[in-house]
Amino acid sequence: LEARLHRAERLSAIAHLASGIAHEVRNPLSTISMTVGHLRAHFPPPAPAEREEFIRLTSMVMEEIRRLDDMIRSFLKYGKPLNLKRQAADIRTLLDEVLDVAAQRAAAENIAVKRDYANGLPEVWVDVPHLKTCFMNLVLNAFQAMSTGGTLQVSALALPGPDGQSDGAQAGRVEVRFQDTGTGITPEDLPKVFEPYFTTKEVGIGLGLALPKQIVEEHGGRIEISSESGQGTLVRLQLPVGAPEE
Repeated sequence: LEARLHRAERLSAIAHLASGIAHEVRNPLSTISMTVGHLRAHFPPPAPAEREEFIRLTSMVMEEIRRLDDMIRSFLKYGKPLNLKRQAADIRTLLDEVLDVAAQRAAAENIAVKRDYANGLPEVWVDVPHLKTCFMNLVLNAFQAMSTGGTLQVSALALPGPDGQSDGAQAGRVEVRFQDTGTGITPEDLPKVFEPYFTTKEVGIGLGLALPKQIVEEHGGRIEISSESGQGTLVRLQLPVGAPEE
């Protein structure tokens, strides 16, 4: 109990510091974004080749600004209730939308993405933007683990409900699996991967797995991870089928 209390106090202090830093960073970040947008709109070089390069470079700057802003939003939102706005959704459609967005990066990094969805999957009652954020985090984590290329297998299947059925509306849960062929996670790091602000990467804020865990659990689901160093990682998440009880 004393150890858990100490950990909670430490995370609270980190979160408080992170929140303060995030607020301070967002103001100049907004100014930079508006300035780059103004330069791009009003001061493009007249020569076509230079103008093309100017647009490419300013686009890169704007994209990095958006990435930093997303990172800050994750800092500020983590740990707070998500205020889920649920709707019926097809898990295959959500996965396809996320993987289509990530397709260009996968091709650039020599990563093959394979999709294996069971037929007749029941709908899940979820907050679509939050769940897509969860999926995207897991996909990008897998990409980062395969710096020299590899394969990401994304699967979706129905698990049996209380009556033992696993087809259509009788299914109790839908399970999504992300299996990569990356570097894997060491045994000493594996128990820590869902902890907020824990990361082994040189770049990152340590919410790549903590945030998906929060999203899945607030949907009434669960998420598990298994890995072996040098052999890849498997992330399994399960979501209940049907509208939540009032």
